[in-house]
Amino acid sequence: MKTKIIATIGPSTWHIATVRKMYRYGMDIARINASFADKAELERVKKLYHKVSPLITMMVDTVGFKIRLDKTNPEISLKKGETVKISSKPTKDNVLGLDYALFEKDTRVGDRILIDDGLVQLKITAVTPEYIEAKALTSCTIKKGKTLALPDSHLSFTDAISEKDKINIDNAMAVGYDYLNISFVRNIQDIRAIRQYIGSAKLSIIAKVENGEGIQSIDEVLPYVDALMIPRGDLAVETPFENLPIIQKEMAIKAAQFGKPVIYASQILDSMKNNRFPLRAEISDLGNAVFDRADAIMLAQETAIGAYPATTVQTARKILDRVETSFSLDPLFTDDFILETLSQSAKNPKTKEIVEKALQVDYQLANGYKFSSPYGLDTYKTMQEFWYELEPLVYLSKLRKPLTISFESPDARAIRQVNLLYGVRGKLV
Repeated sequence: MKTKIIATIGPSTWHIATVRKMYRYGMDIARINASFADKAELERVKKLYHKVSPLITMMVDTVGFKIRLDKTNPEISLKKGETVKISSKPTKDNVLGLDYALFEKDTRVGDRILIDDGLVQLKITAVTPEYIEAKALTSCTIKKGKTLALPDSHLSFTDAISEKDKINIDNAMAVGYDYLNISFVRNIQDIRAIRQYIGSAKLSIIAKVENGEGIQSIDEVLPYVDALMIPRGDLAVETPFENLPIIQKEMAIKAAQFGKPVIYASQILDSMKNNRFPLRAEISDLGNAVFDRADAIMLAQETAIGAYPATTVQTARKILDRVETSFSLDPLFTDDFILETLSQSAKNPKTKEIVEKALQVDYQLANGYKFSSPYGLDTYKTMQEFWYELEPLVYLSKLRKPLTISFESPDARAIRQVNLLYGVRGKLV
């Protein structure tokens, strides 16, 4: 049980009996999307999950620079070639609304519109000050509340943090969540604005790199975040889908180079929304996440709205545990590679000494590594100080050696932070 499992929370996982099963089967982290949750919902979910165990890490996504269709829209079915009108200021029943005020200004005839992770593909045929008109490239159904991507358009988002996300971040800090997933990170300015906004709050930051701009900025972003998430669903919409395997591999290597945990997300076991058994391709995909040294995988709709959330967690754990025992890791990730990246990116002088000792074979077989923190999370002024202190744990985790790595603390919040690290187990003392 070394690769960590993140389960997205939704109607299928609101029942305590289901939560208990997921935790027993190997769920480490509970994730909720702020698009669908206010402060009261964040509080309710945290209380429910911590009733099962106070060591379950709580994670929340911001909305980020994402466009979403109005939840009040009617559901519309189109045949190939039929048209639909979409507007940022809909006034008629037959016009779909969305939440981006500059929609008509930023789009051009010929631009593509991709909805619901690309399941709906439209092309703009007319642009007016009041709406755009687009034709369906395939027969499709446009559902309310779904996300909308404009891969051919240059969007004019100006603020580093939207007003909606400020509310979501305030709620996450007030309720005491552990991780904040920053959606659609574009550049270092986005991360600096978030860091400044949260101040000394005990909230670790995960960058979700989901588009071309974020990919181009990854080298400057990674030093200032606590982990990286690779959301393949949006990446395959915002960039040419045939590039996805290459982008995924390159970002996993970048995370290792900067000593950051990495999360693989999107359609991990998507078929299990409606089936008790995964597709063979999903089994191999999940196994390859281990070979790529992913620290965690994230289940989304499978657990949020799926018919078999606990079974999905159990299945993921079974696959991960089996592949972890093979040690057939990607040859790119050698011990020399880890040492080289450590010398370039590690900040804590203790890190190199501890990692070099762990690479000695006799030490691996005879010993584990135990990190004890006699103080609580409030001892650290910022989360950057906390992760500086725990940097040796991060790099030991990256080695993927048969070491027992444990973290002991009297503060459950501190333990919930290390739950993201591969192979690291927390103990409340």
